[in-house]
Amino acid sequence: HDEQADNLVGALDFGALFITLGVVISGILGGLYSSYKIDSKLFRIWANRLANVSGVMLIVVSFFLSAGGGGGNTTLWGHPWTLYVGVAFPCVLGIFIATFLAKSLGLTSPECMTIGIECCYQNPGIATSVAITMFDDPDERAAAVSIPLLYGGLQALVIGIYCILGWKLGWSKAPASDGFCTIVSTNYEIESIGQVGSEEEDETDEEGARRLDGDEVESHPQSRPRTSTEELECIEEEDNEDDDSGGGLWGWIFGGRRQRPRPQQRQSTPAKRLLENQDFAEDDTPKRVSTPYKREGSRDRVMSEDTQATTVASSLPSTPTGTDVRGQEIRKFPDLEGMQ
Repeated sequence: HDEQADNLVGALDFGALFITLGVVISGILGGLYSSYKIDSKLFRIWANRLANVSGVMLIVVSFFLSAGGGGGNTTLWGHPWTLYVGVAFPCVLGIFIATFLAKSLGLTSPECMTIGIECCYQNPGIATSVAITMFDDPDERAAAVSIPLLYGGLQALVIGIYCILGWKLGWSKAPASDGFCTIVSTNYEIESIGQVGSEEEDETDEEGARRLDGDEVESHPQSRPRTSTEELECIEEEDNEDDDSGGGLWGWIFGGRRQRPRPQQRQSTPAKRLLENQDFAEDDTPKRVSTPYKREGSRDRVMSEDTQATTVASSLPSTPTGTDVRGQEIRKFPDLEGMQ
């Protein structure tokens, strides 16, 4: 056995081995980089199809070499039966053990199928490529290529039966009502991602529609009227946001930093001035703003309970109340509480 092991190690072409592994690894890294740089669903679909075609062509070449097409006398079906049992044993046992463990851990049915397939499926392409490039003797090359080719055929058969059973039992993402040709030619993984995004958008639209219809106005935290103190805090926060916008490193790079105005340069809005000068009651509600004497043509502001300012023009009927020091008639507005 030691002599055979030495002969086997001496027969290995490590240069061809590392070249083959380098080609395989570069293909994997190139695919990942292309998928990262080219964010296109169509590109990924066609890349997946091209990879499937390449895998089928490699299987055809391997079958041709293992069947004696390379000039050797060893064929795929010329091995003892123990070899076939030994090759099929890890494939069949692995898929059942992986599915049982995944199901016992409480995973979903599609996840259990994925774990079972991944534990059973091995990439025979790497072993086939290495076997083709490492052996020059036709008999040795045919014997070496037949092992990964046999395992690939057995795992394709086992996984195919496993997927059909899972599809009919409702374990997969493919609906059991779809036809066989439909599930083979359809990528349900990409479509399911799109459906999740569309469902989230639909839920957002429905929530917005309910709010517009007034279904959730009562439960919404902003639906209640704000007190005057909260109104002042809201105005101050808006002023602070306006002052801080455009600052920071990213604002300096992309938008240019806006100079923060000085305190004396800031202008207060009419609503802010009105609230600052407002007299509040004990329950934090603003009292009625009223001026006992107004000249004709002026305006009077009234603050309601929901802090909305109502402007009343002086064109309303007025009643004379007397004359001022210059002898001009002074008018007073009637009570506006009955108009609200």
